[in-house]
Amino acid sequence: MNRCAAIQRGMYDRTHAGFERLGLAVALRPWRTIATSLTVAIMLTGCVFAGQWEARIEYRDVPRGTEGFSLYDEVVIPLFGLTPRINEFKAYAADGGNVLRKELLLEALTVHERVLELSAATGGDGANVTTYADICVRSFEGGGCKMDNVFLRLALDRPSLLAMEQAEIDARFLAQSGGLERLLGHLEVDEEARTVRATNLRFFYLASEVVGAKTIAALVSGPPEAQARRVAWENEFLSLLNPAGSTELDAATPPWESATLVLAAVAGRSLMDEINRNLTDSTPLMGIAIHTEPGPNPNPN
Repeated sequence: MNRCAAIQRGMYDRTHAGFERLGLAVALRPWRTIATSLTVAIMLTGCVFAGQWEARIEYRDVPRGTEGFSLYDEVVIPLFGLTPRINEFKAYAADGGNVLRKELLLEALTVHERVLELSAATGGDGANVTTYADICVRSFEGGGCKMDNVFLRLALDRPSLLAMEQAEIDARFLAQSGGLERLLGHLEVDEEARTVRATNLRFFYLASEVVGAKTIAALVSGPPEAQARRVAWENEFLSLLNPAGSTELDAATPPWESATLVLAAVAGRSLMDEINRNLTDSTPLMGIAIHTEPGPNPNPN
């Protein structure tokens, strides 16, 4: 026991003497100490900004250097592209009835056409204009924008819809009803009466995702322009297709006004957006907090 106590006492004495010498050095050279401390802190904080990160859910727990990660980047993404941003809106009958009535289908088609015309001012001075055609997913270079709705599935355009009677419309939906469950809410089919009924229409617009900045320093310097263009268009999309005042977004498009349709929309806000926002907001504050955190009060009483 005496030997252990002697060892403990020796460690204490040496530690105490070391801190005493260190305190004396700080007291004799305060500005040199402050400069050295700030230099070390800035160097350590700078490592955070030089780091890399990965936002894709598939690879959040996979080391960047693995072969599987490299294959995903080099083979899968060039062949199939990144997971698209899915923007969707639903159109309901204002009276709660069947939304597959001819007059409601015509108005829903008008809303769809308005979405394709949406534009968002982008750039620092708003000089650039972004439309859906600029950001949409395409199966191949020069191909059409990828979207999904009953009008595309049934090859229904405005002239053909205007020329059809309600019975003909029902027959067209009835013939293809097996493949429309995703696009029609609460679809009901009456084979005997040869009628169909649905509570809402669903419209999907696929926007292409972009590869975000791979370093935290690049994120803090500002969001990528391509990402900002997509978010700006989605703001206009949400503003058009949701009730007035419900989104609180900075958008120039007024909400769609209708006495016969009720609209509701969601946009493809991705995990990348959320990580970008958290990093750009919190990383500078973290650096400031590290350098300005107060030390212990030398005179707590």
